[in-house]
Amino acid sequence: MSTTSAPRRRNRLAALVTVAVLALSGCGLRLETPDPTEPTPDAAEALRAGSVDDALALAAGSEHLLAGADAGVAPVLTLVHDAASAHVTALGGEYDSGLPEPTPSPSTTTAPVADAPALLTLLGSTAVRARSDALAASDSGTARLLAAIAAARAQQATQLATALGTDIPALTADASETSDPVDTAGPADTATSAATDGDGSGSGAGAATTGTPALGSASVTALTLAEDQAGYGYEVAAARLSDTARTAALAQARSHRARAEDWARLAGIAGTAQDPRRVVYDLGAAAADADTARTSCAALERRLADVYADALLASDADTPERTVLVDRLRGAALDQLRWGGTATALPGMDGLDGA
Repeated sequence: MSTTSAPRRRNRLAALVTVAVLALSGCGLRLETPDPTEPTPDAAEALRAGSVDDALALAAGSEHLLAGADAGVAPVLTLVHDAASAHVTALGGEYDSGLPEPTPSPSTTTAPVADAPALLTLLGSTAVRARSDALAASDSGTARLLAAIAAARAQQATQLATALGTDIPALTADASETSDPVDTAGPADTATSAATDGDGSGSGAGAATTGTPALGSASVTALTLAEDQAGYGYEVAAARLSDTARTAALAQARSHRARAEDWARLAGIAGTAQDPRRVVYDLGAAAADADTARTSCAALERRLADVYADALLASDADTPERTVLVDRLRGAALDQLRWGGTATALPGMDGLDGA
């Protein structure tokens, strides 16, 4: 017998066994592997998902209440629903891993809001959360989006509270915090809500922005110019207004002029050749009466919201500059309403594609 015959037979046997195993595997035999699991979200995804959940809750709550709403409240509920739906889309929608979802138990199913006051409370709490998330977001684009969402919910809370004849909920985590968490400079007429709101819901009095200019010269220059133009615009509008409205317009003019000065000083351009402020500005068609003057004031605030939203793209998380920008965006959105402007889904971002 050949000395190599035994090893050859063993090799052939091993090959046959391998073929048999492969054949069996094709018939359904599989090695045990763990079931796929949901990936653990990082901080950015957790923030986004939480924001989507808030928007979905507002959309569901407002839709639930619409069927039995009276004529005074229904338009606001429609606004809340449509804006919340737009926010879900802007945030990227619900996360879908492709894995089967477990059937939720009754204890984990969110009940719809019971009534309009409950929806108002939800608007307030989600506005606070969106603001806090905007301050903390590491991505500046996400910060801008969340700041716009917080501003939109502030508008909606104001309108719903007015329709219900109740108080506006606090729009910051600290109800005593104003929308300008910085030193105040210049005179301010606190007798009118168009100039300041102590609960953090308005634009606040003229404010000095203190600290290091971390936004970059282009952003600070744009803010200086926008605030000064707004001050000039309010002065022009005041000439067509009377009584309380005129007082409010002049107070806003002083506020915006003071802010422009503060931004210019912060950038080190005050009184220099780089100072962008002008003696007069082209505001378009001149206001012919009180109604068009109010419309022009609302337009001034809408433009300011755009500039503050753009400046957020140059801001860093958890900085004083980010806080000022977020709160002034909200303040401009609310002042726009006070002068007869229209609430929008994403104040400061309305002109962007997909907004």
